[in-house]
Amino acid sequence: MRKSTLSLAFLISTLALTGCGRNPVAPQGVVPTDPSASSARGTQSEDPIPDIVGEGGANGALHVASQEAGTLTVGRWTLTIHKNSHIDASTIALTVRDPNSMEVEIEVTPASANNFQVPIELVANCSDQPGMVMNDNAIFVWNEGWEQAADQNTQDGSMIIKAKMNQLKNAKVAAKATAETVRGKH
Repeated sequence: MRKSTLSLAFLISTLALTGCGRNPVAPQGVVPTDPSASSARGTQSEDPIPDIVGEGGANGALHVASQEAGTLTVGRWTLTIHKNSHIDASTIALTVRDPNSMEVEIEVTPASANNFQVPIELVANCSDQPGMVMNDNAIFVWNEGWEQAADQNTQDGSMIIKAKMNQLKNAKVAAKATAETVRGKH
């Protein structure tokens, strides 16, 4: 009995001195992970991307889980995705090359997720354009040429134009007559 007590005491003191750090099944102090990995899988998160250096523009990305809602604002542009508007989880990136630009580049990843069951809302805030006549302007989307977005409106007394669409495409605010004459130019 004395031998087993000494053996047990030796084992306990050895473990106390070495800890469990050398044990192959011990938890790791530092677990290497992908820096873009998130513990909030399946939920919406907003991860702004740093501004574009040298051009004075901005960009941002929105990660939206399947059937979830989200909002992303970059420059004058705000994108609102309503709950249950899409089936697939996706990442949507907006890029504005210049703070005064009236254009926004839009990328949806994966591309198959760029089909929304409930129309999403793309809003252009033109409040920094005091001389702009809102009724003479519209949001145009790129579709093998610039086309006026079908479902849009301006808010009375504001400098806001809203377009609702089922697919996201590059967009711009332009005078209705001007945009039609430059059709085909990107």
